[in-house]
Amino acid sequence: MKKIILIIGIAFLSSSCSKKLYNVEKVEVIPLIDGDQTEWPANTIRSNNNINYAIQQDEDNLYLMVSSFDEQVMKKIMLLGMTYWINTDGKHSKDQGISFPEGIINSDAIKQKFASLKSNGGGFRGRGGMGSMPNIDKNILPDQSKLLENFKGQSENIGLINFSSYDDGQIINFNRNTLDFKSLGIVFDTKLIPGQSFTFEIAIPKRLLKKSTKVKKDTWGIGIATNDPNLELNLPDSSRLDKMPARFKNKLGVSGKLEKINELKALLKPIQFWVDVSALKK
Repeated sequence: MKKIILIIGIAFLSSSCSKKLYNVEKVEVIPLIDGDQTEWPANTIRSNNNINYAIQQDEDNLYLMVSSFDEQVMKKIMLLGMTYWINTDGKHSKDQGISFPEGIINSDAIKQKFASLKSNGGGFRGRGGMGSMPNIDKNILPDQSKLLENFKGQSENIGLINFSSYDDGQIINFNRNTLDFKSLGIVFDTKLIPGQSFTFEIAIPKRLLKKSTKVKKDTWGIGIATNDPNLELNLPDSSRLDKMPARFKNKLGVSGKLEKINELKALLKPIQFWVDVSALKK
């Protein structure tokens, strides 16, 4: 017998936007949690940041799907990792979350490479007196094969933040094959096709979600954000150099460094969206 459940197609809203509730539509079939985004309804909303986000629910579970077809976004996800936030009092605050993937940026090897940039700030010093341009290792960012290798190693693990029985504010990491994790009843899966798509799906028992007693209306805040890279960086302000003719950049020897700095800034720039959702009740 088919279950009648609810689905929400979500348009991402930044935390600065005014609140707008999204009502639900009825559907009949729950997509399998198997990393296949094609099983989700076609009306999933695509955001300005090239991320798709959809939610379904039945009486007992909340179902979440996040996907992207954008190569730069997928690289950012593998580099920084992502956290998906659920706030049952309707606020845009990071109250309870699911972290997946963890990302590679906070590994010891990457931190050591970035350590040399901590004390190098400003712009370009020398001709023009615009500060200092640090020496950027061309291999400071992991290549695609390293990102994929790290992602594969993390694909069985998930982090829970402030979930029932684990509410100390720290990320509690689980392998999905352990008995402790299986006892929670959470099911997730992922699929990454290099250069094509990333998909993450999860089913979360509603009994694990925090219930707010202060808010009477049925409004939840749901968000998605890249993880904090937790790096002490002071990258140069390259805006003035960006406008400089190429021949002068080459003469000053800053072209390659500029490209690497701009690439770092783009990848470390956070993604964060919030949406207000109505009728998420058991």
